[in-house]
Amino acid sequence: MLEKTDVTMYSTDASFSWNGYNYQGKVGLLVALKKIEEIRISEEDLADYSLELEWLEDFSIKKNNDYITIHQVKTYNSSAISKYKEAIWTLLAKILEFNNIEKAYLHSTNCLNIPEDFLEKQSIKIPSNPAKNPLIKSPYECYRLVIESNKYDQLCEKLDLYDYGDKESEKRFCSFDEIETKIKKMIKSITGIAASDERINRTYLCLLNLVDTNIKERHKAIQKGEKKGKVNINFIDIKAIIDKNHELPSREYTIYYMKDEFQRIASQYIVEVLEKEFNMQYLSQENFDLFMQTVEEIYDLDDSEFYEFCLKISPDNEVTTEDDDNALKFLNSCLPKQGLENCFFEILKQIRMKVESKKWVFNKRLSDHKNVVYLPSTILDDNSQFRNEMVIRRIYNNENPDLLREVEKIITKNITINSIYDSRIYRDIPDPDDENQENLDDEYHDRITIMKKIGLIKLEEAKEELE
Repeated sequence: MLEKTDVTMYSTDASFSWNGYNYQGKVGLLVALKKIEEIRISEEDLADYSLELEWLEDFSIKKNNDYITIHQVKTYNSSAISKYKEAIWTLLAKILEFNNIEKAYLHSTNCLNIPEDFLEKQSIKIPSNPAKNPLIKSPYECYRLVIESNKYDQLCEKLDLYDYGDKESEKRFCSFDEIETKIKKMIKSITGIAASDERINRTYLCLLNLVDTNIKERHKAIQKGEKKGKVNINFIDIKAIIDKNHELPSREYTIYYMKDEFQRIASQYIVEVLEKEFNMQYLSQENFDLFMQTVEEIYDLDDSEFYEFCLKISPDNEVTTEDDDNALKFLNSCLPKQGLENCFFEILKQIRMKVESKKWVFNKRLSDHKNVVYLPSTILDDNSQFRNEMVIRRIYNNENPDLLREVEKIITKNITINSIYDSRIYRDIPDPDDENQENLDDEYHDRITIMKKIGLIKLEEAKEELE
């Protein structure tokens, strides 16, 4: 009976809004790395083990087809046990239903303890409007299942708060700031002390990308209706990334680095600005939802799409093809922290309109049915003659003008300029053959024109035009 339990009744798939660069993905990596180190010492077969993301639990460690440990991650800004009771009852129910589970862990970013009177004081009430024939068991159903089993004490023996400590002392929580350091320490332990810091950093980002890719594949499978045939991350694949020499830079590494930094900056902005303004009712539900939807779409981009996104929102970047391997220069030029926080994110937050997916522009249809295309940017510069000239020169010399082909107005924080230089065209496109001369039309001339006459418009004026 226990072995026939339908996993989908307990599934928690959130891959549509989940990315491998977030805290949850990093915790999953850390646990997997610790298990890999244990397996190395015990000389078991690494290929038998895998990391499962967002299915039975936030993540799980499996041996062949059996669940060994399951893990639920909570990032509440609270140590009140009442905030975690649904997670605890759900974990207990899964221990009951899946008898191969050796341990169930609750992970928290705050110091927490499960009190002895949890059973008596943290019950779950019957929902006022319970779902009819639910596909997934609710926290209340999990609570009732555990109570009716009369096995609460027995189940609790397999439940614990995850220990992030070392041999000398235990630590039952891990903050956002600590998780990266702990992962890199484990990579160093597995790789060997001779590995350089640069190699450790690159290995870390390649591992995050492995998790991110797995989530994206899951997302695509779900869209196709393939919910059960999910792919886990085999420990062999994790170990292969660790064993690879990442000493030399690459464009691939640059993109991983940029993704991690963007997620870090965006998450901080959401917690410290967006959510607080929303809770204080400075920000409408509509604007909040539009912002979150756009950020989640950015998280979901593949490597090539994310690379183009970075180049596009900073049209004054000075990135050249030689900079693809220079992650720090690329970051400073295309994803400046202040430019994101005080300009790009502010534009997304304040303009009550959806950004067009994959193009990252606002479209306004005029009375004559023509569209005006606005590009939100990271351009934060003050409005002054010499700064304006510098920004214009950089946009004009942009090595990727194709990304700006349809843009007519670049939204900045403070600068409004009606138009920059004359249209920029490729100088090395040959004239057409004479035999094709008769077939030439406006499309040919449009093709060789790379940038229209682009103007800059400050945020306050763009809001008026778009709303």
